[in-house]
Amino acid sequence: MEVVHRTASDPGRLTRSWAAEQIAALGEETYTELIGVTAIVTVIDRFQRAMGRPELPLPTPAAGEPTQVRPDDVGDIGAWVSQTVGPTTANVSRTLSLVPVTNQAWRQLVDTHYSHGAEFMNMQWDFPLSRPQAELVATRSTALNECFY
Repeated sequence: MEVVHRTASDPGRLTRSWAAEQIAALGEETYTELIGVTAIVTVIDRFQRAMGRPELPLPTPAAGEPTQVRPDDVGDIGAWVSQTVGPTTANVSRTLSLVPVTNQAWRQLVDTHYSHGAEFMNMQWDFPLSRPQAELVATRSTALNECFY
């Protein structure tokens, strides 16, 4: 509860020492998955509010066990959690690289929001906003949401 609450409602107070305590209690993969799922739900909720729509109900939890797949290409890169040591990706995706199923859900959300995810990631641009305008909106949103990226 603490990880979800603080991440969603008070991200400006996240610290490395706080994260280390949570990771020690939960495990690195569980902590990373909680952060990823919280980020996904927060983005969807804020989008709904921005569009003047009610928040969507949470889906019914599915039965089963976590995959507990830890990729071979993750390691300590000096971040709060282990991340890919391979080719770099956007910061949030790199952070979630420890839990591939959550990272895949995050990437699908990003691709949906940008409509043309592959083109965006490959620096191709054919959108109503210019690339600098889109980056300005993203930067301002990040600051308002107190994201430390």
